[in-house]
Amino acid sequence: MSSIVFISYNSASEYEIAHRLAMDLESAGRLVWIAPESIRAGESFPSAINRGLRSASQFLLLVTPAALGSRWVKAELDAAIDLEKKGQLRLIPIVIKETVLPPLLASYQSLYYAGDYDAFLGRLGDLLKLELTPSVASQSPSAGTPEGCTSPDKGIPLDDYSRSIFTALQLGAEHYDYMTNLVAPGDSGSIKLIVERELLRVGVTVFANPDDEDRVHTRLLEELDANPHKVIGIVAVQPGKQVWMEMYRIAGDDQAGGRLQPWRDQGSTKGEVPRIVHLRWIADHGDSPLVQALDMFLRVLQRNRAMLPLDMDAYVEAALRAVHRSADVLDVKTELPDTASSSIVRLILSPHDIRIGVAVWTDNEPELGDVLADMNSELHANPSDISALIGIVPGRESGLQPYELRQRGQPDGFLLRWNPKAGPDAIRWGLVQIFELVDSSGEGHEDPFAAVFHQGRADAFLEVGLPEDALLEVEDAILFNPHLAEAHALRAQALLTLGRSAAALNAVEQALALDPNAAGAYATQADTLRALGRPRDAVEAAERGLKLDHEFPALHGIRADALIELNRPEEALIAAEEAVRLDANDPRNHVSKAIALLSLERFEEAIKAADAALALDPDEPTVGQVKEDALRNLRRMERE
Repeated sequence: MSSIVFISYNSASEYEIAHRLAMDLESAGRLVWIAPESIRAGESFPSAINRGLRSASQFLLLVTPAALGSRWVKAELDAAIDLEKKGQLRLIPIVIKETVLPPLLASYQSLYYAGDYDAFLGRLGDLLKLELTPSVASQSPSAGTPEGCTSPDKGIPLDDYSRSIFTALQLGAEHYDYMTNLVAPGDSGSIKLIVERELLRVGVTVFANPDDEDRVHTRLLEELDANPHKVIGIVAVQPGKQVWMEMYRIAGDDQAGGRLQPWRDQGSTKGEVPRIVHLRWIADHGDSPLVQALDMFLRVLQRNRAMLPLDMDAYVEAALRAVHRSADVLDVKTELPDTASSSIVRLILSPHDIRIGVAVWTDNEPELGDVLADMNSELHANPSDISALIGIVPGRESGLQPYELRQRGQPDGFLLRWNPKAGPDAIRWGLVQIFELVDSSGEGHEDPFAAVFHQGRADAFLEVGLPEDALLEVEDAILFNPHLAEAHALRAQALLTLGRSAAALNAVEQALALDPNAAGAYATQADTLRALGRPRDAVEAAERGLKLDHEFPALHGIRADALIELNRPEEALIAAEEAVRLDANDPRNHVSKAIALLSLERFEEAIKAADAALALDPDEPTVGQVKEDALRNLRRMERE
C-alpha cells in the first residue's frame, strides 16, 4: 500500500488549514494529494481525484457543514468509503467546525480540531504514527513573512499570490481551450507555468515588486533570449493598486539588444507581433482578468501565426496538430508533459484514464531501429508516467505497427507511419486502433471516483422521474467500477421503472452477489419479484433484507404490498404501519396502509390513509382508485 495522504476539503472555507496540514505532512516525509495542486495539466477533476484515491493509504476528510454539502467532497467520501471497505485505505474524519455527522461517517474514529493547531497536529501524528511538527513554511502570514516577498498592497506572501494565479489559469484551461503545465522546481529562468494552444507555447511568470517596471521588462527580454522552455511569448503578472494590462512588441534587431514598446493591433511585419503581456492583477478582483488576458494574447498570436518565429519542424507541427484535432473529435483529454521530464514526449493523451505519450520524428527519414531504441529508453525511464508511447514517423503510406518494448505481454510501443497528404483522418484512425489495443490489454476502465460520480447522477435522475437517463448514467458507473454493488442495485431500479422486470431481477442478483449484506438491494429484489407475479418470493426477499436492517421503511412497505397479494391483510397492515412510522413522508407507505385497511373493510381509516398519501403526492397513480373504492363501500354500508 502506498504512503500517500489524500486530503478532502471544501476549498471555499478550509483552504488555509488544508494546505497548512499538507505542508506539515510533506515536511514529515509523506506524499500528499490535495486539490488543486495535485491535478495535472489538462486532467479532468474526476480522473485526477480517482488517481489520488487509487494511490492513497490515508484519506483525511476535513469535516465542516460546507464540506458535507459539497458535491465533490461527497463524491470523494463515497469513493473513499468503498475503497476503505476493501482495505485499500484508512479514512480519518477531522472535525474542523461543529456539525452533525451522517450516521455512516460517525462510525469512524474522528479527530477534533479545537483551534489549537499544534495540539491537533500532535494527535494526528500519533494516529498516523508520524512525528508531526508545524513547519516554518506552514505558518500563517501573521507569523511573519520573509522580507521582499510580499505584495505591498495586501501583504500576501508571493507564494500565495503566485499559487492563486497558477490555480486560476489551470482551472480556466478547459473553458478557454488551452493546456497548462507547471515548470519543475529548480528549472532555470523565471517562467513557472507553461500554457499551450494549437502548438503556441506561452510562459507565465510572477514578479513581487510592483514598482520596478523597467527591471521587469529587462528580465523578460533576457528570458525570451535564453528561452529554455521554447515559448513564443510571456505573460508577466505583478501586484498593483488596480487591474491593468499592456501588450508589448520587441523593437530592435534582436531580443537581447531590443526594447519593449506598446503593441497596437495593426502590425504588418514580424516585429509588430506582440511577444509580452504585462498584467497588473489584484486577487480580490477575481480570476476573470487573468484568464481573459491570457486568452486575448493567445488569440492575437494565433491570428499572427505566420509572422511568428516558430522553432518547430514542419512535419512535427503538422503531426501534433493532427493529434490535437483527433483528440478533440474522440473526446480524449490532452496534456503537456513536464518540461524537464522527457526528451521526446511532446504530448500526453488520456483515453479511459490511460496515459499515452506521443513523440514525433522529423521528415529526415529516421532509421527505424533508432526510433524504437529511443522509444524503448523513454518507456523504461518513464519520467512522464505513461503506460504506452506512440512514435509518429514519416512514411509514403500510413500504417500502424505495435511492439512489446518492455516485454510485459502487451503492446506498449506503437509506430505510426503518417504521410501529411493523408490528412488528420489517418492519425485519427491510428489513435482509435491504439486506444482499443491498450484498453484491451489489461489497463482497464476501473475508476472508483468516476463510478460514484455517475452513480450519484443516476440516483438524481431516478428521483426526478427520468429512468432512461438514470440507466445510461448507472451503466457508465458500472463500466468504471463493475464491483460496485450499489450501482447494480440502482440499475435494477431503473430497469424496473422502465417495466423491464426480468432484466431488473438479473441486475439485482448481480448486486447481491457482490454484497449479500445490502438491505437496499433486497428491497429492489422484492419489488421486482412482485412485478413478476411472485409475491411469496417477494415476501421472503423483504424478510431477508429486514434481518439486515429492520429500520428500512421500503422493505416494510414492499412486504405489505406482497402480503396483500397473498390475501394476508392483517400482516400487511402491521407491515404498512411500520413503514409509515419509519417514513411518513413517502406516499407509497400510506397507499400500502390504505389498501390493507380496505381489504379489512375498515373503510373510514382507509380513506384517511388515502388522503394522507394524496396530501404528499396528488398525482400518486393508485391511491385515487383506493379512496374511491373505500368511499363506495362506506356509502353501501350506510345504506344497509
